[in-house]
Amino acid sequence: MKNKNFRFSNTGNAFLCAFAAYYAVSIIYQLVFTVIYKSTSAWPPVVVWCEYILNPVAFVSTVLIYSKCKNVDVVSATKLDKKLNLKQVGILALLSVCCIMAFLPISNIFLDLLSRMGFSMELNFADTNASAGAYFLGLLTMALLPAFSEEFLMRGMVLNAAEQKRDFSYAILITAGMFSLMHGNPIQTVHQFFLGAVLAYVVLVSRSLWAGVLLHFFNNFLSLSLDYPVSKFFEITGMYDMHPALWYLIWIVAILLGCTLVVYLLKKFTSVSVPAKPALSETNEIVDVYENKDGVFTTAAPLGKKAEKQRGDFVNAFKSITGLFKKNGFKNAYKKINVIIGDIVPCDDEVREMTREDFFPSNIKLGFIILGIIWVLSLISGFLL
Repeated sequence: MKNKNFRFSNTGNAFLCAFAAYYAVSIIYQLVFTVIYKSTSAWPPVVVWCEYILNPVAFVSTVLIYSKCKNVDVVSATKLDKKLNLKQVGILALLSVCCIMAFLPISNIFLDLLSRMGFSMELNFADTNASAGAYFLGLLTMALLPAFSEEFLMRGMVLNAAEQKRDFSYAILITAGMFSLMHGNPIQTVHQFFLGAVLAYVVLVSRSLWAGVLLHFFNNFLSLSLDYPVSKFFEITGMYDMHPALWYLIWIVAILLGCTLVVYLLKKFTSVSVPAKPALSETNEIVDVYENKDGVFTTAAPLGKKAEKQRGDFVNAFKSITGLFKKNGFKNAYKKINVIIGDIVPCDDEVREMTREDFFPSNIKLGFIILGIIWVLSLISGFLL
């Protein structure tokens, strides 16, 4: 009989193997074609585009092999067997736009500070604006395949193993950190961390990996599709020459509005993802938690309050954002997320009490160390270029 879940204490090995496989294949690939064509600049387009497939193949293959070795039912363990409804898909599409609005300005502020210290912002990607064919190849190799393979590894395997502790906020943060660092460069660090946290949340709430795959694809699709028109708009309007103070003002406004919309849509997504329960037969929603007189958070609304007006409200979403900067704001948010997801996610028969090693396994620590070293080397090289 196959196991229903991955073990968090072992998934770090699979994560490290996935990256080792990718780097090994990538190095061999580059050596072979550099010998054939003398230099990477002489590579034909087909060789350049095929290189983008190496990462997805390495990630998916590693998870499949790991699942086979550990006798895990990979489809159910990664939540690939769970479907989404049309409301969830629609919210995910809107959420992808709001994530870019919220997280890209945060990343821009971080990168602007780095650039002022002499950091180079260049990343080498194929030009998807060269032709219609290049654009659609980009959608396949830089949007669709990475969306599936990265979600299959990060949210399908690592997140679903980490959640067994039932500390869902911890599972979200640790996988967001791994997802951010695994891109290997400071340019993508900030945006990918926040996006990774949202991806983990929607997968946990919906119990479906397809929520992460779709949101990830929508994000990649928008990034590729809007790059050229937005750049041309800034060039025509002269926005590139604006005073930095104006840019910072625009970014701050976009962050506040975008983050509020992200929280608002996450609450909406939660409300349409909650399974039917007798206690929730009328509203079928859990989108807010409340603190009772004993300081305990619960999904039950206090007496005298109309719960339906407390849920999914835009103003309430804004208060959730500003509440993070109050005393114990992040701690309370951490607890609230655990209460919300904990009320949705059923206790699995295989859940057991974990030791400290299970909670933060040595192989996960090693993964963070290796990814951290790669990130630091990328940061240093950015200053030296």
